[in-house]
Amino acid sequence: MIYCMFRRLMAGVALCAASAASAAVNIDFGSQPGNLGPTATYTSAGLTVIATGYSDGFNFSAQTDLYGKNAGGDEQGIGLVADPSGEDEIYWGSSHLGAFIELDVSALFGLVTNGQFFMGSTTGGFPAGEQWIVYGSNSAGCGWFCAGASVNGFDENTHDLFNFGTYKYYDFYSLGTSGNGAPGNVLLGGLVLTPSVPEPGTWAMMLLGLGAIGAAMRRKRQRLLIDA
Repeated sequence: MIYCMFRRLMAGVALCAASAASAAVNIDFGSQPGNLGPTATYTSAGLTVIATGYSDGFNFSAQTDLYGKNAGGDEQGIGLVADPSGEDEIYWGSSHLGAFIELDVSALFGLVTNGQFFMGSTTGGFPAGEQWIVYGSNSAGCGWFCAGASVNGFDENTHDLFNFGTYKYYDFYSLGTSGNGAPGNVLLGGLVLTPSVPEPGTWAMMLLGLGAIGAAMRRKRQRLLIDA
């Protein structure tokens, strides 16, 4: 019976290892609807990111309230209350340049091997839809002034958080409609995160420990048989 229990324990460890290697964690930015204030914290499966709204890309202290939309379809995610169109999204217009949402992903370091994001409310995609761009940086609130790499598009597909582990912050902007700077707005829809799994050395130490437990169980069983 002891041997069977040990085999089941080992099978459970193997199953946990396989599950850890394959399970993705989703963060839905539409999960908190309404006015959220200038910052909002999102946690799923123990993984946390912090979003902050900025109304002016030229004034790093100009924080503004975030807004969670939960209307279904691509109208789900976070935007900005100050959107002049009244749609509470990340906006771009001639009198409203550089508003953005910043994600602080530093709490994911060491816990996640890769992160992806997707946008919402792009209204048609390329070439007539609304365009977005994302910058990476290591300075809070600095936006494109401190940006490193970037990625942009018109779609709502998943895209890698480029150079993940290099940048603490990712800044999400609208570039207007049709790629020509005409007014337009978008939402930051969500994240798909790949959790880290223990290093091979860690698994080896766990298996050695379990092996020691199994050996102790066998010795105990042998003593019980002798005593009997």
